[in-house]
Amino acid sequence: MEPLPEFDVDDKDPHLFKKTLDHEKKQREWDTAYCDRKQHISYEILTLGMPHQFLEYFQYCGSLKFEQRPNYEFLIGLFDQLFKDMGFANDDEYDWVLHKRRLIDRRHAKENEEKRIRLLQLTNQPKLDKKKVEQINRLEVLKLREKEQEAAEAKRQKTIKLIINHD
Repeated sequence: MEPLPEFDVDDKDPHLFKKTLDHEKKQREWDTAYCDRKQHISYEILTLGMPHQFLEYFQYCGSLKFEQRPNYEFLIGLFDQLFKDMGFANDDEYDWVLHKRRLIDRRHAKENEEKRIRLLQLTNQPKLDKKKVEQINRLEVLKLREKEQEAAEAKRQKTIKLIINHD
């Protein structure tokens, strides 16, 4: 049993202790009802509209006893098969790597633009205004994105051809 909260006898509201206990009781009742409701949602409903591997995963994990060790090879195999069924290929191009690469490319573009501006200033050539610099940066970023998308699409097409030719 949880210890009762401490209250100062001189509190302005003499019913504060009872109100706190009532609130805690209601909160426990709500938590219990919510937990029961969540436990009674079937795996079929939970995975509705998802690939069947998710249902198999939940059914397998739900059937495990506390002491049992999961068959990790089976679980990994489920999602490896899903990965292949959906036409993906392991190209080691993860989202976080691409995101980091984009950030680095943007930083390099910004640094190059700053160097170009400094060179223009040193050689007393006409200065570029901020709007022009922003336009140039946007164009460079768009060109980089297009190149990345083209490379990813080419890789995907190559993988699809390999899969089709392999079958």
